[in-house]
Amino acid sequence: MNEHQNSKLLFVYNADSGLSNALLDYGKKYLSPSKYDCRLCMLSYGPFGMRKDWKQFVASLPYDAEFLHKDDFAKRYPLEGFSFPAVLVLKDEKIEVLVSSEEFKSIATLTALIDTVKSKLTTSLGTFAS
Repeated sequence: MNEHQNSKLLFVYNADSGLSNALLDYGKKYLSPSKYDCRLCMLSYGPFGMRKDWKQFVASLPYDAEFLHKDDFAKRYPLEGFSFPAVLVLKDEKIEVLVSSEEFKSIATLTALIDTVKSKLTTSLGTFAS
């Protein structure tokens, strides 16, 4: 059972859901990576799905994790003031930014993303299961 039942991490992509959007994003990601708008997608997914190291890292977190496209996030949490990609914490009906879209701009590798999330969880929430 999850030891942090009242908290959930929301990983929100800067992309919309749906097959046509996925195909367009896939094309942009590999044909024009410098113009691709979702660092979370770029770092955590390869050409054939979620990267193994990222999948293992997320599974090791002491929190439930949910992955959402920005349109799904807007439907489920009709809140304003968020920009994407982002890692958010949902706790007690409140959402706080853990890793902002601005911070994503300086995250260049999957290892750096994992280290950033670990560091933020330790600093912001005081916990991380290594």
